[in-house]
Amino acid sequence: MLEQEIVRLKLIEYINEYDVKSKRFSKLCDVSEVTISLFINGKRMLSQKNLHIIWNDINNN
Repeated sequence: MLEQEIVRLKLIEYINEYDVKSKRFSKLCDVSEVTISLFINGKRMLSQKNLHIIWNDINNN
């Protein structure tokens, strides 16, 4: 089970390091850009399914 905060911090680091837009992750997870933005800002949680999608993507690139 992935922790929300671990994925959040890793995602923020990845976006900053590789200059990637959050839109990429909203498409991957099939959620709105607002949902990803709220997650990044710690105001929304994501499902385990979406956490795994993000985790796998940022760790395979």
